[in-house]
Amino acid sequence: MSEQREQRTQDRTLALAGIFQACKLVIDLANEGKCDEGAYLASLESLFALNPASTLDVYGGHLVNVQVGLEQLAEISGKNNPNNFNDLAKYVLSIIALYRQARKNKEMMQVVRSRLEHMHYKKVHFTDDTGDITKSLSGLYQDTLSKMKFRIQVTGNMQHLTNPAVSDKIRTLLFAAFRSAMLWHQLGGSKWQLVLGRGEIQVVSTELLNETSPYRHHDDPQD
Repeated sequence: MSEQREQRTQDRTLALAGIFQACKLVIDLANEGKCDEGAYLASLESLFALNPASTLDVYGGHLVNVQVGLEQLAEISGKNNPNNFNDLAKYVLSIIALYRQARKNKEMMQVVRSRLEHMHYKKVHFTDDTGDITKSLSGLYQDTLSKMKFRIQVTGNMQHLTNPAVSDKIRTLLFAAFRSAMLWHQLGGSKWQLVLGRGEIQVVSTELLNETSPYRHHDDPQD
């Protein structure tokens, strides 16, 4: 494999890991009302990587920030699929389908970009309170992506799904998954690669996992 193709494959795997990570956290929140907070913050921050210099920069420049997603890829692409494979695959494919539809709506995508830029400005200059940012991102999701003809249906424990704090986090994560799906598409990713390229995805995701630190930081993403 040429160096250029190898880098392209690695970049696509990172973008795919971003989708899988956000979707895995959605499942955790919907069923348990909680998720890995460090991974959640890393996924949230990816929404504000509006002009990244590289694919890894979308995830804060550190592989550990997408480790949960890489772990899912390494497992799902192998022989022993995790118990939540069907749910996870459903959300991932739904997010990719949502992006394919949404990218045709140029006006809505511009609204998303504009409001994210505004949120980022406020985050940098006024407040970086995670709760406030999560509420704002949840509101943006409701105003834009949730109004698309194709909508993501989240299932789980109704006690958690009706908790405003949990539902705001879930919408934020769906937004983060959408952002990674956009990146996946920009890098030439397609749903067929998920089926035909599972072996390669497993190899690359495992290699990337081996590069991460054995000591996860669960409170905050690396920066």
